[in-house]
Amino acid sequence: MSRLAPAQRRLLILAASSQASISLASWGLGVLGPEFRTEFGLSAAALGALLAAGFIGNAVILIPAGTLVDRIGPRRPLIIGGLLSGVALVAAGLARDAVLVGVGLFAFGFVAAFVAVAGTVSVFHGFDVERRGMALGVRQMAVSAGGLVAAGLLPVLAAIGGVRLALIVSGVLAAVFATGFGLASPSGALHRGASKSRRVDLAGLLGTPGMWRVVAISAVHVTVLSAALNFSVLAIRDAGASAPIGAALFAVVSASAMVARLWWGRVADHGGGTRRRATLRDVGLVTLVGALLYWAAGPIGPAAQLPAMFVFSFGAMGANGILYLIAGELTGPARAGQAVGLVSMVLFGWSALMSPLLGRIADVAGFDALWPLSAALACLSIALTLGLPREPVGNRAEGGV
Repeated sequence: MSRLAPAQRRLLILAASSQASISLASWGLGVLGPEFRTEFGLSAAALGALLAAGFIGNAVILIPAGTLVDRIGPRRPLIIGGLLSGVALVAAGLARDAVLVGVGLFAFGFVAAFVAVAGTVSVFHGFDVERRGMALGVRQMAVSAGGLVAAGLLPVLAAIGGVRLALIVSGVLAAVFATGFGLASPSGALHRGASKSRRVDLAGLLGTPGMWRVVAISAVHVTVLSAALNFSVLAIRDAGASAPIGAALFAVVSASAMVARLWWGRVADHGGGTRRRATLRDVGLVTLVGALLYWAAGPIGPAAQLPAMFVFSFGAMGANGILYLIAGELTGPARAGQAVGLVSMVLFGWSALMSPLLGRIADVAGFDALWPLSAALACLSIALTLGLPREPVGNRAEGGV
């Protein structure tokens, strides 16, 4: 970041801080999986459904949120979305049964979608092609940084005041940082060619050459991400590991994801932005190897599982920023918000659908069944990357603004 302009460094710091605070709940609640099961008497499938509630909230609004951000800019979505996301998490923390907690998490996901899209679009427009992958990597790194903070903070809060205190504190932090980002953001649209239409052009987005492959890769890859993020701690605890080992595993997932998202973003910038497709393929290859390693490490125990999980997460958590990058460049900067919203909708919505199904698979076949399944899905994602355009049209158009 030393070669960046002061305004670009400031943008990355604000975007990363805001996203990390939102991610305490959107990414980090998996570390409290055992506590949620104990508190509310949940099966693995029911826990998957509860953790998916926020993702469902995200999915139903992300494309309209992206359209709004394209049209009016990030300021108001960040401020209003940040404040309301905090209120929703506090309400979830005060709820007395799992259904009401789920409603609160759904509401959180709904309003936090505006924060996430506004932050991503701000970063997309703030950097040219040669540095956009790195910048989005930093922004995506903040997602897993929130998970790393969650691995240390949320179990402590849960030990003091249960899962309710963990949710309330997460809500306060989300509101403070997102609102701060919004107050420092410009008030108008970030691209002079942004459409003034209020209509969401879903057909036009999906008709963009290569976009359906981006959507399919997003769905496949987020299934693997959900398996590792939502069930790895529960699986290792179910196998007899202690709570500190479970927290350590979640910390490994988050730390690996932080490194991966920055690394893959920088790699995608090589060749003047012409290695987007190749980088996404390489992410799939690392995911495949990591899933097989983690599966093989199960009988050995935590001494082998922790390093294997670092490799697995380096692939499984590394694709999101590149998917946003490719989608925004395929459609062009004037519709970057809509493109990000579409990919986000698939990532969050498909994860919401798959989490209960993955939990059901674990209930029936055991948690170990999730890792060879992840390897098979990684193979599918690799195959899908082969038909992507080698150089998205946005790389030949206007850069950052």
